[in-house]
Amino acid sequence: MLIGVPLVCQLIFVSALVAVLLGLEKAAAQESYAKQIIAKSDELRNSIGLSFMALSSMKAIGSREYKDAFEEAKVGVQKKISNLRRLGDNDPKARAIVGKYADDAEHMLTLLVQTLEAHQNRRNRKVHYSQFLTEHEFMEEVTSYLHKMMLGSASIHKAFSPIVSEFQPQAAAQRSYLRIIIAAGVLINAAVAILLALTFTSSTVARLDKLNSNINRFAVGELDLTPVDGEDEIAQIDDQFRRIATERNESEELRRSILNMVSHDMRSPLTSLHGTLLLALEHGYGEVSPKLTKVLSKCNSEIMRLIRLANDLLDAELIQTGKFELHQQTNFAETIIEQSINAVRGMAEKREIKFRTECPEGMELFCDSDRLVQVLVNLLSNAIKYAPANSVITLRATVKESDSRFEVIDTGPGISSDDRSRVFEKFEQLKQASDTQKQGKGLGLAIAKSLVERHGGTIGVDSEEGKGATFWFTVPSK
Repeated sequence: MLIGVPLVCQLIFVSALVAVLLGLEKAAAQESYAKQIIAKSDELRNSIGLSFMALSSMKAIGSREYKDAFEEAKVGVQKKISNLRRLGDNDPKARAIVGKYADDAEHMLTLLVQTLEAHQNRRNRKVHYSQFLTEHEFMEEVTSYLHKMMLGSASIHKAFSPIVSEFQPQAAAQRSYLRIIIAAGVLINAAVAILLALTFTSSTVARLDKLNSNINRFAVGELDLTPVDGEDEIAQIDDQFRRIATERNESEELRRSILNMVSHDMRSPLTSLHGTLLLALEHGYGEVSPKLTKVLSKCNSEIMRLIRLANDLLDAELIQTGKFELHQQTNFAETIIEQSINAVRGMAEKREIKFRTECPEGMELFCDSDRLVQVLVNLLSNAIKYAPANSVITLRATVKESDSRFEVIDTGPGISSDDRSRVFEKFEQLKQASDTQKQGKGLGLAIAKSLVERHGGTIGVDSEEGKGATFWFTVPSK
């Protein structure tokens, strides 16, 4: 309707304009035709008159110049007769009047030519009385046809002059009608456009509001979505959205069930198995041979890696769903640093990597200590993966204004500018040292970023290729 109704109005408007313009063109064509008929008939009458005068002067004076003028006028009269006949043939109404007038003109021209020939034949002979009577009768006929041509010209004027005189009032009326049509068309189109806009805007806005409400409700986890009425594009979009929302919810439920399985059904037996292996390594079940101890240690390391992966997946789910909570209180930075280093010491000893700490004495900050330890453990683990064997990793803590800043500095290969832009994204892993391949799934740094931001801080990395990397984060001290 938004397209069809205005289109119909435009077609009516254009049709009316075309009808008026065609009427004006037709009237103008009729006026032009009438003017041509009148002008051509007048020209022919004048040419016949000039021919007659030239012939009469030649007879009276006998000058050669008048004979030449007559011959020239005769050629012009013949052309004008032909043109007038062709012009008259274009209109049945004009054909009879113009044809009669042209016939009289042709006969008149024939009489004048015969008069000239008779005059030339008598130049060297005496004029007898009988010949004089014949010439006298001949001149009477010429005069009669001159009179007929005058009457014919008057008839043409009488027939076509009204057409010329009527054109101007008719054209003025048509122009006035044209102005009325244009004004009415503009007003009608404006009224239709406003009416359609008001009608469809109100209904469309209401339906779009319902669609937007469905989107907002789904965004906060609601699935009881109200369908949008109708069968147009808005209703189709709403239908597709509700279908996608249902499928998305089903996939989310499946994902949550898998995570629950990982976090409970898999993590619990892994933790139990980890305890059993530790007890065996500590000779709780008796003496263990060195070869078996090495195998059990490797198994325990892989179990710990699976437990950390399960914890990371669970933390990522809690952060994404907004169910993650912080338990903040005042803590000492030295304690957080010590706990973090102890958590990764075994991993560092395998590669003979040492730690150097720089922390002001008595530095305090208000935070969830367990989560900041988790952040530092992720950063330290990442540094151990990329630092060369037998190197030193520095962990530094400083206070600047109202923020506490932690830095983990390694001497590894560094990170390119392209990799720095994606290092904190989920499931992104850079190339690791050969002896640390396949450790982690690219969740650690993404979780660290989320934990720091939940504390109201920021996290980043400064690095150049070949010059190591410095991972840092800041959190409010109070």
